[in-house]
Amino acid sequence: MKVHEALTIHQHEPQQQQQQQHPQDAPVSSSLSSAHGSIERLIDQYLGPLYPHYDTDHTRPMLIRQARDLLVCTYRGDLERFEGHFLRPATDIVRQLRTGYQQGKVSDREGC
Repeated sequence: MKVHEALTIHQHEPQQQQQQQHPQDAPVSSSLSSAHGSIERLIDQYLGPLYPHYDTDHTRPMLIRQARDLLVCTYRGDLERFEGHFLRPATDIVRQLRTGYQQGKVSDREGC
């Protein structure tokens, strides 16, 4: 074995050991391929009913794109954590904002 080959092999070993020791640092592309349809389903389920014209304008694709970005960058592809730590609380906030807006609209009409 030549010295150059030995160095090349030695250089790759720590990376492999590091990946084995820290699976949370592994690439998320494999888990995301199965999450592709799931993220759409979750966005449809949680946020779809809260947005007017959800299916007819650009709202759905925009929300799905943003959700995928968060899932990949912040939650490293962990769909359950994304749903529990972000999507459910975000849905509650959107629901409260929408309810408050609708109530404000109704009370403005009553005052006229």
